[in-house]
Amino acid sequence: RSAHAVSVVQKLPPAMMPGEGNAQQRRLLDQMANDTGWRMLSESPQGDPLAELRTRFPHFAEVIDYVEGSLALAACGEEGKVVRMAPLLLRGAPGCGKTYFAQELARVLGTHFVERDLSVTSEAFVISGMDSAWKNSKPGVVLEALVNGKTANPVICLNEVDKAKGSGQHNSPMAALYALLEPTSSERFMDEFIPVALDASRVVWVLTANDGDIPEPILSRLEVFNIPNPTPDQCRAIASSVWDSLCQKVLPRGHRFAAQLPSEVLDVMQTMSPRLMRKALTAAASRAVLAGRSHLQAEDLTSSGNRYREVQRRAIGFSAQM
Repeated sequence: RSAHAVSVVQKLPPAMMPGEGNAQQRRLLDQMANDTGWRMLSESPQGDPLAELRTRFPHFAEVIDYVEGSLALAACGEEGKVVRMAPLLLRGAPGCGKTYFAQELARVLGTHFVERDLSVTSEAFVISGMDSAWKNSKPGVVLEALVNGKTANPVICLNEVDKAKGSGQHNSPMAALYALLEPTSSERFMDEFIPVALDASRVVWVLTANDGDIPEPILSRLEVFNIPNPTPDQCRAIASSVWDSLCQKVLPRGHRFAAQLPSEVLDVMQTMSPRLMRKALTAAASRAVLAGRSHLQAEDLTSSGNRYREVQRRAIGFSAQM
């Protein structure tokens, strides 16, 4: 086997008699039985892979510095540039770009990205699965990421962990993390849906939170970073990055919009959160087209920009009351 591949399935799945288990479990077991169980380990790209992130996420500088150090440390070992790092916790106000940063980090590192929102779940099965004896049972995010993904070191992002609530201490979504965030115990992780040992020790964990409480034992397993709201100058850089992404990936092919935003447009954007920039710029592009133009003007942002800033103020106020 390649030195840059590992077996994520530590024990072959058990044989099943016809009709045994639910349909989803049988399909997954068949898939695992016909799979070698080996997954490639993504490697850090050549050159300066983080330079792009520094430009697009200037307020994440401290996190990017840490990632850079982790990649450099990994490069001095036997596995070369294989991506591996400690679990991260990104704390910051709603809309500052935490989840999008995690997604783009996975892309830059050449691995796949999976996310779950813990603010809308109340049980541990979202991470560790549910026993197949239950009618609505399903596998957890770790098993899905390792079995269905292409790499053994995916980025798994758990959003709003400070809002995770369970029906009891052992049923909280956080319960499974005690073992998964430890390098040793995560080497033989068992999903409740299919009790097969999985090597989850290479998973790159990114947890996000606002300002709620997180159990101290979980915090002790994480590298914690407080993400500040971007400064006006940083907002201008972020807006330029968001517009570039829209021009390349969202706007219709063959559009004639300029790649650079005018300074007057950036002036309007510099008080807007990264989450809302994408919506505001898309709306502004629509207004420009209706006006027969292939470039944005400040007036395109005035009405839509004010509307989105008002939404932002209401959202942050709501968050503060929680």
